[in-house]
Amino acid sequence: MKAGPDIAMVAALVGDPARANMLTALMTGRALTASELAHQAGVTPQTASSHLAKLEAGGLIEPEKQGRHRYYRLTGPDVAGVLEGLAGLAARAGHMRVRTGPKDPALRRARICYDHLAGDLVGYWMPHEGTNNIAFALISFENLGAYENYRARLRADSEGMVNFDFAEENKFILAEERTFLRKVTL
Repeated sequence: MKAGPDIAMVAALVGDPARANMLTALMTGRALTASELAHQAGVTPQTASSHLAKLEAGGLIEPEKQGRHRYYRLTGPDVAGVLEGLAGLAARAGHMRVRTGPKDPALRRARICYDHLAGDLVGYWMPHEGTNNIAFALISFENLGAYENYRARLRADSEGMVNFDFAEENKFILAEERTFLRKVTL
């Protein structure tokens, strides 16, 4: 073994999917509880506790006690920089995670009402910094007429209206803004 920094140890810590999800959740700069991180990682609180202990021992996160709660945050901007670099490398190499959506069928249906009505869902985006509970959707239509036709079909589609009502009742849609852009090709 050669002397110097042990990047394999750090890579092993970051390489576990649950720990990678926890670290990604902490990249917003907010400190989160073990319960919040368990939810982000999709693991039980007991499993999260084990992962958090490993990340803390590895120097990637640090606890912060507030009252009876412990909050965790990244130990510094260098950790966030490494995570951002790995995310960029993974994207460039084509290693993208596919999120299949919520387990609850009603939630899944409420979020895919575009598949039979019109526009092509280009993707969902979340802000790089700040809150992680707001997402933006970009839906592409061939032209303004196609968009207006989509809106008319949506109003007439009973399943689409049920999905929209469900999303509105459960506060999935807090605001809706429409912006029309002209497609640019290089």
